[in-house]
Amino acid sequence: TRGRDELGALLAAMEVMRTNIATMMAQEVSLRRVAQIRLADAIGTSREGVLVVDAAGAVVVANPRLIKLFPALAALLGCAGDICLPGGTWLRISRSETQDGGAVAIYSDITALKQREWELQSTNECFDAALSNMSQGLCLFDAQDRLRVSNPQFAALYGIDPALLRPGTPYTWIMAAKTALGQMTESDAAAHAALRLGAGPGAFLHHLPDGRAIAISHEPLPGGGWVRTYEDVSERRRAEAQVHHLARHDAVTGLPNRLVLAEHVEQAAARPRAGFALLALGLHDFKIVSDMFGYAVADAVLRRVAERLVAAMGDGDLATRPGTDEFAVLLTN
Repeated sequence: TRGRDELGALLAAMEVMRTNIATMMAQEVSLRRVAQIRLADAIGTSREGVLVVDAAGAVVVANPRLIKLFPALAALLGCAGDICLPGGTWLRISRSETQDGGAVAIYSDITALKQREWELQSTNECFDAALSNMSQGLCLFDAQDRLRVSNPQFAALYGIDPALLRPGTPYTWIMAAKTALGQMTESDAAAHAALRLGAGPGAFLHHLPDGRAIAISHEPLPGGGWVRTYEDVSERRRAEAQVHHLARHDAVTGLPNRLVLAEHVEQAAARPRAGFALLALGLHDFKIVSDMFGYAVADAVLRRVAERLVAAMGDGDLATRPGTDEFAVLLTN
């Protein structure tokens, strides 16, 4: 029985303390129950599969999503990483140790992610194949003038070490490499800079010291970067020049043809005070030479006549071959 002495006061204080402790424990139990219920609700309704095992490997928690994903759960308790189920579903398994020596495993359905990865990989493979098999060289730079993409053809066109053309290489370094190789003059550098600083697309022809002609096309990109293509058009230009030459010159003798003669006569006639003379020459019995000795000898005769006529021309004079066995000379002095 509590008294009014010191012992009684101590007993009363201890009773109050015991009551407070019991209240606190009840509150702690209640909070833990609420936390457990919330955790169970979160795990139970999660779209991810969740697995908790103890130190002995026994399953403590396995939510409904996990059971649906894994009909045979026991065989996958030790797995980690990405796995493909027989039905084609891809899962990513992550495991972490618990404080009591067990483990928590989370199973995420990454089928859609895998599909996007495959599509991206396929797109990249097609892109790489296109870059490697296109006839033009290509370089793509970002808004900071750093290289993002290039193909082997670009390095081969200019003889640049492919190790220099890594992503992130500054544009100025590539220009310096071209200069060091003797393939960039000040005018070329100015033309390149004008393209890079221009607001729209552009193009120019870069003549290399070895006689090649590189057609460069520049196209700005929406994000501030730009892309360039480089094409060796040397053979094409030589073919075009050859076609142009053949259209205005005789194929056997190399002399200007009737078209060129008409142009020069018209120009000479427009300058009446200067005066001019037009001489028409024919090779007599040329058909007999052709019939007796063949076309090779006949062509040799034509070329020899052409050489003699050209040697006899003065400044401003023109020797031409307008017909089969005909030559014409325009004297302008």
